[in-house]
Amino acid sequence: MWAFLALAIVAVRDNRKSQALLVLIPLLAIILLWLGFKKLMRFQSSDAEMFDMMIFSLLVGISTLLLLGHKIARPSRLATFILAIAIMIFSAFIGAISYGLTDLSQQTTMTVVLVVLMGFIIVASMAMAARSCCKKFTAPRFVLWQGFWIIVTSFICIALLFVVMMTIETYPDLEPIILLQIAMVSLVLGLCISIIALPYTILALRSGLFRTRLQACLQLTSMNPAEPQPTTALLADQQEKML
Repeated sequence: MWAFLALAIVAVRDNRKSQALLVLIPLLAIILLWLGFKKLMRFQSSDAEMFDMMIFSLLVGISTLLLLGHKIARPSRLATFILAIAIMIFSAFIGAISYGLTDLSQQTTMTVVLVVLMGFIIVASMAMAARSCCKKFTAPRFVLWQGFWIIVTSFICIALLFVVMMTIETYPDLEPIILLQIAMVSLVLGLCISIIALPYTILALRSGLFRTRLQACLQLTSMNPAEPQPTTALLADQQEKML
């Protein structure tokens, strides 16, 4: 799993520079935060290993997105979105294989699905935050909108997941307690994802290297709201120069 991240740094010429290594700062910060939290909560070994796989896979996926942002950026937002999700899915499967979760048990399937779901929420929230800031983009506005869309997207995804599970398990009725559970799980998941995504978002907005890639992927204006939004033709020309 970590070899995949190292490959994204070493194999891509544009990442063979010291500035690209800044992606390790949020990675290490979240890892240290998670290790401290795990020690505090005293998880059982099996649960701790499952959460390790989920969090580390998600971190590898987000880090790889920043490192390959200039490669997956396309004039079509949909194409860029699909490529970003593909990276998150690949990271989830690499993580599962790295932790020996190669069986097709229900627990393994749900673990991989949750990692992909979290990756989807992060990518979707960034895309929606970019849309919300299309007229006036500033870093604080983008961070706030991303946090908002993380919570909203988490609620939608968890609600859909509950509907699927209820269909499979044939629950009789949608009771109010289930709606409360959906809201609570969505809120907790959204807050956890926000904590993980925030350091990467700050890096992408503060670092010149990653800010350029973020702009190319999301078709954002620069941090100066007075500057015009780049056109599709300009983005395509920038992509050709990067390649």
